[in-house]
Formats: sequence, C-alpha cells, structure tokens
Amino acid sequence: MSELENIDEKILDLIVLENEKKALKKQLADIEAQEEELKSVILPEMKSKSLKTFENEEIRITYIEETQREGIDNSMLRKQYPDIARECTKFTPVKENWKITLKENK
Repeated sequence: MSELENIDEKILDLIVLENEKKALKKQLADIEAQEEELKSVILPEMKSKSLKTFENEEIRITYIEETQREGIDNSMLRKQYPDIARECTKFTPVKENWKITLKENK
C-alpha cells in the first residue's frame, strides 16, 4: 500500500498539473527559439545602423553592446586562500521544498 494513499486524488491532480507545466515549458521553448531567430536578424541591423533604441507604440528594443562582467573565481579563492574564503562565506536559509519528476509512460 502507498504511504500516501489517503491523498491519492491530490497526487493525481498534481500529475495533471505537472503534465500541463511540461507542455507549457515546451511551448515557451518554441517561442524563445522564434524570438532568437528574430533577434539574429534585428540586432545586427540595429548595430549596423548604430541604432541603440527602437521604439513605437507597442515595443521598445534597446541594443546593449557586448561587455565583460567582473566576478570572483570562487574555486581559485578557496584553493589559494581557504581562510579568507571561509571568513567571507555566508549562509542563506533555504525553505523546504519538493522536487517532482514525472515518469515517462511506457
């Protein structure tokens, strides 16, 4: 017997929701792929015309030039300066949660 049999109906509801979420994620991935295709046409055009912003009543597109982000190499810090790394480490509480994995129907 299932350890959670008294909530079987809720688990079935959860399965339905997870399947809906999976379908929406697929749809979002398709939309993002279409967006990337458009980006590959629009951004080079904006760059070639030195156009930083395009705007009309419905949309604003801002071209952001390539740059570098500065950061700390944590693995190098921990390796070369373990005391400093330990001293600068901060701990952030993480709320309890769950992980749901739908099994493929066979």
